[in-house]
Amino acid sequence: MHGAEIDPAVSPEVLSRRHETYLTEHYLASHITAVNVALGTAGLSAASLLATTGASSGDTAVLCVLWLASILSVATAYAGTMIGSIVLPAHVPGVRDLLLPLLLSLSEFLLFAVLAYKITGLARGHVPLAWWSSFMIFGVAVFASVRRARRLVAAGIYSGQARLVQREYVKRMVVDLRGTTVILVIGVSGFTFQLCYGRLHTGWIAAFTSNQVNLVLAVPVLGVLAAGLRNHRTTAALLRANMTRILTRKQQANLTRPSSRFGRTQGSPPSDSSPVVGISDAILPGREFTGTSSVGGLRISAIAIAALTGAAVAAVFAIASKICVSGSEEID
Repeated sequence: MHGAEIDPAVSPEVLSRRHETYLTEHYLASHITAVNVALGTAGLSAASLLATTGASSGDTAVLCVLWLASILSVATAYAGTMIGSIVLPAHVPGVRDLLLPLLLSLSEFLLFAVLAYKITGLARGHVPLAWWSSFMIFGVAVFASVRRARRLVAAGIYSGQARLVQREYVKRMVVDLRGTTVILVIGVSGFTFQLCYGRLHTGWIAAFTSNQVNLVLAVPVLGVLAAGLRNHRTTAALLRANMTRILTRKQQANLTRPSSRFGRTQGSPPSDSSPVVGISDAILPGREFTGTSSVGGLRISAIAIAALTGAAVAAVFAIASKICVSGSEEID
C-alpha cells in the first residue's frame, strides 16, 4: 500500500499564508543576521582598542565613546525592527525593502570595523573620519527605513480592531522620524567637520582640539540613542496593551456567543477559567497611544535638549579655559 503522495502544486492558500508574514519575516531575518555580524565585529574592535598602546588619554576617550555609540546604534535599530515588525502589513517586498536592510547592515558593520584599526591597518588619524562617514550612512539608512515602514503601515489594509493599532502606531512613528532626523543631522555634522577640519581650524574653533570636538558631537549621540531605546520600550508596552485588548475582546466574544444557547444572557460575565479576560478592561478605546505618546515625546525632547545643553556647556568651558590660558601666557 503506497502512502499518500505530497501534492507539489502550490495552491492559492499556500501563497496566501506566505503572503501574510513574508514582509515581516524578511525584515526580521535581515536584521538578526546584521546584528550577529555587527556584534562579532564589535568584539574584534574592542580587542583592538584594548590592545592599543601609546595612545593619549584624549584619543582613548574618543574611541571608547565612538565604540559605545556604535553599540547603542545597533541596539536602537534592532529594537525598532523587532518591536515594529509585528504591525507590518501583508506585502511583497519591493526593491527598497531589499536595499535598505543591506545599507543598514553595511553601516552597522563599518561602525565597528573602522575602530579595529590595529587589525585593518587603517591609520589612527583617519579613524574619526571613517567612523563619522559610517555613522552618516547609518543615519541615512535608519531615516529612510523609518519613512518606508511608516508608509507601508499607513497604506496597509487592516480590519476590525487592527485598524486602531495601525492608526495609533502610525502616529507613534512621528517620534521615530524626529529621532532619525536628529541622528542624520549629527552624522552629517560630524562627517563635515572631519572632512573640513584643516580649513575650519581657525578663529574661535582653534580653541578646540580634534578630540574635544569629536566628544562634543558624540556625547549627544549617546543621549539621542538612549532616548530612542526608551521610546521603543514605550512603544512595545503600548503594542502589548493593544494586542491584549484585541485578544480579550475576541475571547469574550467566543465565550458569550454560545452562552445564549444554555439560557445565559448575551453579554453576561464570562467564566473565571479565562486567564486574560479583564486584563485590559481599564484601557479606553483610542487612548492606548495618545496620552502616553505625548508624554514619551516630551521625555525624549527633554533628554535630547539636556544632551545638547551638556555639549554646549562643555564647549563653553573649553573656550573659557582656552581664553584664560592664553591670557595668562600674554601676561607672563
